[in-house]
Amino acid sequence: MLFCAGGGRSALAAKALMDMGFTNVAHVEPGFTGWQEAGEEIEDVSATSRWVRRENR
Repeated sequence: MLFCAGGGRSALAAKALMDMGFTNVAHVEPGFTGWQEAGEEIEDVSATSRWVRRENR
């Protein structure tokens, strides 16, 4: 499952993956922005995610 802000880059990434032979590939067509504007659920995991950049303490 791929997504980006507007849906365009994730569509290209999904196509690239399919061209490489991956078969179970999908992307969020309206992008994150469209998902958010449609009122879909968004979970903020920034406080617990190891992928969020934080100041060194």
